[in-house]
Amino acid sequence: MEEHIIGSSLALVIDMHIYDTRSLFHRGSRTENEANFILAGFGTPSKATVVDPEPRYLAIQRSLLNHIFLNAPRIHHLSLVFRHTDLPKFAFKFASTVQERLESLRHLALFTWGEDPVRALEAFKNSPSLHSTTLSNVDSGNQLPAPRSRNLETLHITDLELLEVDIDHIAILLPKFPYLRSAKLTLWTMSSTLSDEPPKLSLTHVSDLSLGLGHLPSLEIIAALLHSLDIPSLTALHLHAYNEPTLHLQSQFPVFVYAVSALVRRCPNIESLRLDRIPLKDDVLLSMLDDLPGLGVLDVTNMITSLSEGRSVTNHFLKELGSREVVPKLKDLRVLPYATPLEKGVVEGMLSSRRNRAPGFCLQSAYLLVERSAAPMLDLPLLREMQRGGLAVRVATKRKDKEVEVLGYKIGE
Repeated sequence: MEEHIIGSSLALVIDMHIYDTRSLFHRGSRTENEANFILAGFGTPSKATVVDPEPRYLAIQRSLLNHIFLNAPRIHHLSLVFRHTDLPKFAFKFASTVQERLESLRHLALFTWGEDPVRALEAFKNSPSLHSTTLSNVDSGNQLPAPRSRNLETLHITDLELLEVDIDHIAILLPKFPYLRSAKLTLWTMSSTLSDEPPKLSLTHVSDLSLGLGHLPSLEIIAALLHSLDIPSLTALHLHAYNEPTLHLQSQFPVFVYAVSALVRRCPNIESLRLDRIPLKDDVLLSMLDDLPGLGVLDVTNMITSLSEGRSVTNHFLKELGSREVVPKLKDLRVLPYATPLEKGVVEGMLSSRRNRAPGFCLQSAYLLVERSAAPMLDLPLLREMQRGGLAVRVATKRKDKEVEVLGYKIGE
């Protein structure tokens, strides 16, 4: 990508990044000329990011920033990354000046250290095209007050991403977005006052839920949150653990697993299930799948196979997936088979069984990420024959955290 470097500012043709533009700031009419020169390098940017690397610089740059944005009405994605400056204060002043020219703004990302990003979000409540937002309190160690959210109902946010936020704030914030369809939540180490039996959290219209688990003090807190969720429209569920090697060692892990299973039972309309680094045993996963008759996509590829327990895709799992009428509508399967050793023919047998079912109930695509030691157990000629029969099957192995294709649209080395 071509770069234009002017003084200490970096401009990209597609993404407009404004880090530190003090060398461009001049008193008088030259400010407008310099800003126009910057915009000439940007063309018609669709994305813009403003970062404050040092204290107070935004205070002297506001006129330059205002002029840039007043002449860039086609920005669809705006990110404000503020470490030193009062983000809410800046946002209200900034929005009051340039908001009319951000009429095409669709996504707003707010990253702050020690401030409440929700207050800054309120500054953009009159943006007609704003439907997606990312909010992050990067310094998770700060004990912030409950977020002020009295005006969030006026925002038509359908896609919400909360990064590194307190679980108590999640319970407060989510109901404030009545138009929410997709929620992506990432939790890290924090103390929580969430009770063992919190009030029901009703998310009537949410169809896509992603929950990331960081280094949390207790899985009981997460279990309580899961039990509180009422999501009747849920069709896609993604669970991701960042500390998976120790997750199953926590004494509360069975409580967490039970909460996940209970959530799945309450949401039988789930069509897509993705588990990243969630060490569920094979029988537990099979039991969950029994409660999902409409599941079309299953992804359990991102797993660490060094675990002695919590292996999901075993020989037993593959056999059951091929022989039983579990998830009859499965179309897309992505798995990391792990067994010691992987039985010869078990993968091919499962794929053949799922493929040869009635129209509308047969597997259409499969992605297999296998250990290097398991690759020789696969019958590649038979898998190629399945490809010619219409099954989009691909096979890869992992070597030093890189995926090496063994079988796919191109046959690997």
